[in-house]
Amino acid sequence: MRIKRGLKIWAILTIMILVPSCAINLYSVKDEKVLGKYYAKEVEKEKKILHITALEQYVNHIGQKLVQNVGETPYAYSFKVIDEDEINAFALPAGYIFVYRGLLENIDTEAQLAGVLAHEIGHVEARHSTERISAMQGTSFLTNLGAIILGAPALARPAIELAQILGFLKYSRVQEREADLKGVEYMTRAGYEPRAMVDFLKKLQEIHEKRPGLISRVFMSHPLTEERIKTLNRWIEDHASMIETKDCKLTGPKFAIMSELVTKE
Repeated sequence: MRIKRGLKIWAILTIMILVPSCAINLYSVKDEKVLGKYYAKEVEKEKKILHITALEQYVNHIGQKLVQNVGETPYAYSFKVIDEDEINAFALPAGYIFVYRGLLENIDTEAQLAGVLAHEIGHVEARHSTERISAMQGTSFLTNLGAIILGAPALARPAIELAQILGFLKYSRVQEREADLKGVEYMTRAGYEPRAMVDFLKKLQEIHEKRPGLISRVFMSHPLTEERIKTLNRWIEDHASMIETKDCKLTGPKFAIMSELVTKE
């Protein structure tokens, strides 16, 4: 039975290597939650989390407001701030989302922050991270296959190191597009001006030209930014009536407080 199971997994992983564009996910949602929890703990061990109560509450409030507009989801989301200058944000499996202080310092409106968080939520809901992890495991399947065939639980051993998973969260064009489209819909439903997502992408382009080392290569997804802006603008044009109905806002009363707290730090 184990041999048959092993051969089946071998076939799946071989297909993944031969057809890299195919979105194969080796993880169930239950497995994904275990992975997300494990890697979130690793992030918090290696990165300094910014513990300013008012700031934590603000970011979490925006995040949870967006989650309420996702619809039914199996994930319990958390939002934390990493105390580093880098302009970056990322989502781990099952809804563990981290934004960097450097990103918050470069946000002009609450809607821009909502756009960043909504995009990361889009990656989570589409299960992009475990698709990518599955693909990574496929590329090194010879080293893992023995343990799999012998029946060792995949989640009982770290599949990859933290540095690898953060470096591997460089999504494909299709995945970025899907996260953008999910994200812009979530933020619009939540009452945020969707054009703010486009504005922030344009700002990233400007910062990248002046100080390219400040923006994480994973977060920038350069040179896909122009393509993403065009896709978002088309969505905004197609959903003009929905945007008008929601009376979408650019910012909120607590945004100035958040900006002051970040600047003081």
